[in-house]
Amino acid sequence: TEANPTHSYAAAGNYTAQLTVTDTEQRSAVANVLVTVGNTAPTVTLTFPPDGGFFNWGDQVRYTVNVTDPEDGTIDCGRVTLQYYLGHDEHAHPLQTYTGCTGVVQTSLASGHGADANVFAVFEATYTDNGGSGGSNPLTGRDIEQLQPKRKQAEYFTTTGRVPDGLGGGDPGVVRETTGDTAGGFQNVGFIEDGDWWSFNPANLTGVDSLRVRGASGGTGGRLEVRSGSADGALLLMATIPGTGGWQSYTDVTVDLPMPSTSTGPLFFVARNHVGETGGGGLFNVNWVDFLGRGVTDNAPPVVTASASPTSGTAPITVAFTGTATDAEGNTPLVYAWDFGDGGSANTLNANHTYTVPGTFTATLTVTDSLGASAYATVTIRVEAPNPSCLGGRSDDFNGSTLDKARWSTIVRENQSYSVVGGALMLPTAAGDIYGARNDATNLVLQPTPGTAWQATTRLTLPTTANYQQAGLMVYGDDDNYAKVDLLHSGARRVEFIRETAGVPRNEAADSTVAPAGDGIYVRLTSDGTNLTAAYSADGLTFTPVGRPADLAGITNPKVGVFALNGGTTAPVVNASFDWFHLVPDDSGADPVPNDEFNGTSLDKCRWGAIVRENPSGYRVTGGALQLDIPNGDIYGAGGTPPANFILQNAPAGDWTLQTNVDGSLMNEQYQQAGLMVYLNDDNYLKLDYITDNMAGQPLIRRIEFRSEINAVVQNPQPQIADLTNAVWHLRLAKVGNVYTASYSADGTTWTAFEPLTNAAVGDAPKVGLFSLGANQTASKTVSFDYFHLTTAQEPVDTTAPVTAAAISGPITNGWYTGAATVTLTAADETGGSGVAGTEYQLGAAWIPYTEPIVVTGDGIHAVRFRSTDNAGNVETTKSVEVKIDTTAPITTATFAPPTDAGWHNGKVPVTLAATDAGSGVTGVQWSLDGGAWTPYTAPVEVSGDGEHELLYQATDAAGNVETLKSAILKIDGVKPTVIVSGLADGQLYGDSQDVRVTYQAVDPLSGIASTIGTLDGHAYASGTLQAMFELDLGLHELVVTATDNAGNTTTTNVRFFVTTSFRDMQFLLDRFKATGWLSTNAHKQLGAKLSAARQAEAAGNDAKAINLLKQFRALALNTTLVPNAEVRAVLVRDADAMIVRLGGTPPSTAGVKANGDKPLAGTGRLDEDPSRLRRGARL
Repeated sequence: TEANPTHSYAAAGNYTAQLTVTDTEQRSAVANVLVTVGNTAPTVTLTFPPDGGFFNWGDQVRYTVNVTDPEDGTIDCGRVTLQYYLGHDEHAHPLQTYTGCTGVVQTSLASGHGADANVFAVFEATYTDNGGSGGSNPLTGRDIEQLQPKRKQAEYFTTTGRVPDGLGGGDPGVVRETTGDTAGGFQNVGFIEDGDWWSFNPANLTGVDSLRVRGASGGTGGRLEVRSGSADGALLLMATIPGTGGWQSYTDVTVDLPMPSTSTGPLFFVARNHVGETGGGGLFNVNWVDFLGRGVTDNAPPVVTASASPTSGTAPITVAFTGTATDAEGNTPLVYAWDFGDGGSANTLNANHTYTVPGTFTATLTVTDSLGASAYATVTIRVEAPNPSCLGGRSDDFNGSTLDKARWSTIVRENQSYSVVGGALMLPTAAGDIYGARNDATNLVLQPTPGTAWQATTRLTLPTTANYQQAGLMVYGDDDNYAKVDLLHSGARRVEFIRETAGVPRNEAADSTVAPAGDGIYVRLTSDGTNLTAAYSADGLTFTPVGRPADLAGITNPKVGVFALNGGTTAPVVNASFDWFHLVPDDSGADPVPNDEFNGTSLDKCRWGAIVRENPSGYRVTGGALQLDIPNGDIYGAGGTPPANFILQNAPAGDWTLQTNVDGSLMNEQYQQAGLMVYLNDDNYLKLDYITDNMAGQPLIRRIEFRSEINAVVQNPQPQIADLTNAVWHLRLAKVGNVYTASYSADGTTWTAFEPLTNAAVGDAPKVGLFSLGANQTASKTVSFDYFHLTTAQEPVDTTAPVTAAAISGPITNGWYTGAATVTLTAADETGGSGVAGTEYQLGAAWIPYTEPIVVTGDGIHAVRFRSTDNAGNVETTKSVEVKIDTTAPITTATFAPPTDAGWHNGKVPVTLAATDAGSGVTGVQWSLDGGAWTPYTAPVEVSGDGEHELLYQATDAAGNVETLKSAILKIDGVKPTVIVSGLADGQLYGDSQDVRVTYQAVDPLSGIASTIGTLDGHAYASGTLQAMFELDLGLHELVVTATDNAGNTTTTNVRFFVTTSFRDMQFLLDRFKATGWLSTNAHKQLGAKLSAARQAEAAGNDAKAINLLKQFRALALNTTLVPNAEVRAVLVRDADAMIVRLGGTPPSTAGVKANGDKPLAGTGRLDEDPSRLRRGARL
């Protein structure tokens, strides 16, 4: 129940504390506050830049944020946000948002806020945590700081006052006042006396090297102390402001800052008398203070300037824009962006742009460095409407007796009540309207609009007397979608700008204003392609906007023209008279010549299309002369009343000379004058005139003067000739660049020149012509001009064609380019010639305008033909240069006998090298064998010697292209392989009971063995064969082994051996056959007994008995029952036959021959291998 209680929360969570207050009459009010328990807000600190640091608009400023939070612990930088604001006075506009603990802010000024305003930068860093225990809500921590612009306008001080020992006699502190500084600024601080101070807060001088004070003093000036923290704080520097001769005559005073304060706080500027002075009066004014140095800038933008020529003229006008841009930090490339203010743009540093619509435009060049920092510069272009008296195909002066329907292609609800008479279109304010739901207005005279950007102007006369009588200009889509600016009667004469969309008019107080006095008025509609604006004028020179901009969207196929109506009321019908209708851009016509002899009865407005403050009643063309009634007013210096009827036209580009003959015989009082004028505006011009200086009624004082004025200041010298007796003079004014030379002559033959004057302010394309003025004359007089001539410099006749030279660059060797060749053409005309108009070249079939060096590519011989033409039309005889390009190295092939499939040669190899080149041709081939010296190739290279060889070779062409190194690998093996046979011996005799393991192999240490082939008696025979000799015929056999290596070398080994038999062999075979089961025990027994008996008989020397027993053996062996195995039978029979023959017997039939392969068995038996022979009768 207390007003300010204290309460402790025991548990974490989110709570709402509610305060209810009840008064004595039981009326209550409630207030709530949220309380979070269990979570601590994050601590957020902007560690850089420092609060109060200094920067320039367009700079990039790097920031660093530090965040701590007890509950979150590790901070997620992705949730740290920095908001950049544009601070202005007491509020700020949010601009960009950045994320992260570090980053770079691109500073900029928002639309509508200039650097002279009280603007500054604001950085706000925030972080929201994850919440705390017990579900307590997340909390947000933040840190905010302000950065100051390096140019700090003095009027935006934070506080002001006076130190206790100040001697000032006026009110303490400084006072804001409107500044007169030609360098700019809205206000300055003044009335500054001894001890007065002002402060800027916050301020931090990190990175500031010096201060520059913009000061002025109408007295002797004084001292300005800069102190930190307070008016009596630490003295940082002192600047002396001198007397400048005026309180608004400013100068810059720069003082170094030896020890800048890097702490944040207020910065005090304290004014003091000069040392030794004790006065209490004003010391000086201060417009601004510049803080010089890097400050807190991370990346400064480029320094940009922009200029244009011309800066004013009559539509259409082509303006050449020139920019400069440098980046001190070298952050290139720079990106350029021009905005010409009328929707046009360009992306080059220098650009040309044509303005087709009148108006005042701000062209802006923005330059951005490679890191994104940008700066801009502007230039103002003033485009005037063409003289409405010189009209093209869209405009209309309403001369004649009928309306031109080819021009006015649409007349809505036409009737015959309008007319063209007396040089005007008469439209009656007939009953009808298109306002809101009523759509019956007649005679809306319209034509299509000329594209997107355009301007329409008319002069009309409407004697309004009753409400809703109206006439003016209209942009028309249909009856429910249009815009109109008009003069109407609505209780009084008013001008309104109405936009109706889908049948709903926009018509509020802001859409109309009081009309100027009189029945005549100029009204204008201007389109930028998106919006329409309206304006009106009483004199056709100064136009005042009316109403609010109107969107063009919704007006389909817009048409523009004139109308008159009475709003569908009973108001009297009166005629609205339209003197002319002027539309730009217009269909162009032929340019008139500048010279005028003033023959005829009226001034040619197409020639004199730039008349200033025209008053048609003040001039006339009669009697072969232009007569001007001298108007009141003057343009000398600043101020004054501008006079009417400067009869001017737009000057051509380049140099020219003006000449006239002026008759001032009627001029008779002070400052009446007439002559030639070169004019940009009332503050920038040159004039050469005949003038009278005497007061009215006094004796005539005549002279001729030549004057130049720049920015409302008449320049020196001021040439003139006085004490003249003649009032008729020829005047001449010649321009060469920005230098003007004036001359005068009494007879037009003998001329006297004044000292030349220089005036660049009037520009390259000023207005020129004739003028008169009378200053404060008491009575106007008439002056006459007999002629006006404008001549340009006479160009000499040029009959000589220009000369073009070609320079070729690129890598070249022996006349051949080994890469792309660049042909640069340079053309020059003879001295005094008309100049080169263009150059063209041909590289192929078509001629192409030369705009940049020609890049020639591709191997081969190219012909570049070229020629130039000068401005006089002289064409140069076609020339040609030959460009030979060879970028391809030659190709060499190596030819030699093919190796074996395995890649080996078996002897010396000749290698032939042959190179070809399609371009410059081969100049040589060289080779190196096995790492040896490089040798020019002249004959085939002999490669020999066992082993692997590498032949390197390459060719070079005449252009110097060197072939990529090539190689040929050649392997030579000239040694035959070695063959080894095991198991058989050449010439050896083998019994047929033997088994022999026959193996053979070949070895080759170089190329290796490709194949080893064995044959036995002509049949393939595998190495490793276990040969049972009984399987071979008895007699001679031959094993042939042929080995071939990978080089093709061949070795053949022949092993001849004999197979025979004996009693012993036959017994071994019987044992073998029994062991293998090929012979039964019984057979073995019977055959063995016979064989044993035969052997014994032979051993006893009884060969006949042995032969007989062998025959019995043979008979047993042929018994298929006893010996069922045919192979065994054959072997046993063959061996028995062989032994019979050996013992001298004869086998039956030819069995022995067939057993020995059709050869006799003689000698095939073997007895000597039996180890013992028995005597006759001996026992075995």
